[in-house]
Amino acid sequence: MYLLAQRLAEVLVGRRAPEVLRDQLAVPVREELRRLRGAIPCGLAPRLGRVFHQRADAGGSGAPEVEASAVIGCARRSRVFAFRARRVEGRWVCVRLETDSAVRSRSGVPVVPSP
Repeated sequence: MYLLAQRLAEVLVGRRAPEVLRDQLAVPVREELRRLRGAIPCGLAPRLGRVFHQRADAGGSGAPEVEASAVIGCARRSRVFAFRARRVEGRWVCVRLETDSAVRSRSGVPVVPSP
C-alpha cells in the first residue's frame, strides 16, 4: 500500500505522469490525476511518513478493498490525501481518490467512480 501511496504522491507533486500508473488506477482516478498533476508545490521529491490503511467494505464487488490515507511532507507544509484500492488480478488498483481542500479547490470534487 505504501508504494501505491508514494506513486500517487509523486503524481500530485508533478514528478510522475498518471499514465505511468495505468494498471494501478481506475479510469476516473487517472482522469482526475491528470487534472491534479503538480497541484501540490514541492521542491523536493515528496516524503511520505507513514501510510495508514484499513480494510473497507467491498460494497458487493467481492474483491478485497482497503482505505488508506497519507501525508505528503513538502518543505514547510504538509498535505493529505486518501484513497480506496481494490485487489484486481493480483495488484492493488486505486478506485477512488480524495485530496485535502487546498488541492481539491483547484480541481473540483473528489473522484467517485460510477458503479
